[in-house]
Amino acid sequence: MSHDMPFLSPFRFFLLGLFTLAISHHAAAAPSAEALKFFENKVRPILVESCQECHAEKKHKGDLRLDNLPFILHGGASGPAIVPHQPDKSLLIKAVSYVDPDMEMPPDGKLPDGQVAILKQWILMGAPWPEAEVVAAKSVRIPGQITDEDRQWWSFQPVKSPPLPKVAAPTPIDAFIRAKLTETGLAPSPEASPQDLIRRLYFDLIGLPPSISEIDPFN
Repeated sequence: MSHDMPFLSPFRFFLLGLFTLAISHHAAAAPSAEALKFFENKVRPILVESCQECHAEKKHKGDLRLDNLPFILHGGASGPAIVPHQPDKSLLIKAVSYVDPDMEMPPDGKLPDGQVAILKQWILMGAPWPEAEVVAAKSVRIPGQITDEDRQWWSFQPVKSPPLPKVAAPTPIDAFIRAKLTETGLAPSPEASPQDLIRRLYFDLIGLPPSISEIDPFN
């Protein structure tokens, strides 16, 4: 048995595979000068002239922006606009090909077949885009994206059982209300009369006020 090559365990083979994949991904992520030239000369003019009037920074219908690659990959209300290397699975191609009457872009007329072919070729190439623009877009909030700040909104927080304020109150809810009133220096409103209560009940249940005969028993 030759000992010229050190023994590689399955785990080391796995790590080697990950390393190779990372290198190849990094290499694929940096578009070539030829690919960028194709994008600038053929693809960008189509996007600017036919798409970005409705899908750019100032206006993004359906939460979709088509003015930078990260926005395109994120997509809008219908999902990612493209799948790199797979034009047949990309919603952008479906829209510009007019194969679905509910998803036709641009809405004022189908693109020439040559321009559709250019967009397909661009996606097949991996959707090359200038790296500086891609980096700059990462600091911009994508339409429809939920940020960490959004997740702090009260309605997104898990339900908790806070301790009851130490005030005299008939119900737990009243305890919180009275504690806040005391904190802000306010006093509770006077108790409503039976006539007011029956009017509120009618409005809550049927949206109409009670008649005089319906109020009389509460006088």
